[in-house]
Amino acid sequence: MSKNNSLQPKKQPNQFTPNDWHTYYQQVLEYPQRPSTERAVALLKQQQLMEPAATVAVDCGCGIGRDSAWLLEQGFSVFGFDNAEQAIEVCLQRFVDQPHAHFMVSNFADYQYPEANLLIANASLFFCPEADFPTSWKNIVTALKSSGIIHVDLLGVDDSWVNDPEFNVSAFTRKEVDALFKNFEIVKIKERNEDGTTAIGTAKHWHSFHILAIKR
Repeated sequence: MSKNNSLQPKKQPNQFTPNDWHTYYQQVLEYPQRPSTERAVALLKQQQLMEPAATVAVDCGCGIGRDSAWLLEQGFSVFGFDNAEQAIEVCLQRFVDQPHAHFMVSNFADYQYPEANLLIANASLFFCPEADFPTSWKNIVTALKSSGIIHVDLLGVDDSWVNDPEFNVSAFTRKEVDALFKNFEIVKIKERNEDGTTAIGTAKHWHSFHILAIKR
């Protein structure tokens, strides 16, 4: 495992400045839910019955609620957190009339995870500080019910952020990823190791793992 920090990267020239985050939030406000979230819900429906407002989903690093909005429409009680106050302010305004929406400013280490049927961490978990990752991961696994579904994105050791002093990210080898999921049935794992761009179009090398799994 390599370095990491918080849900939002440290400021860096030509990377994510506060203005960049504002622009990003405005861009994704109308984005639909991620396909990975749809797949996770479909898998959950195969595992167990879903009762409206009784099925709990945790959206880790929820941003402005791109996936949370859809999960609420599907009948979930949604608990979301992000360490970016601006993002949570958007969520609190966006879902003010939703009785089953629960959002707060927090990080992975301090968040009190409710018992959950579904947990997603889309492009967020690798910003958990390395020192906090073992405890945070243990809390996540403990909170997820048996037969519960998890979808997370993790960074691989070849990612360009790993050795960048302006970032403090966690990163894993494939063997380490497999060890994290030793108590899970991995339904799908996709590894990406190629040049690409960040959400705001900055060039970077991505090495990432996208994992969909069932807790056993």
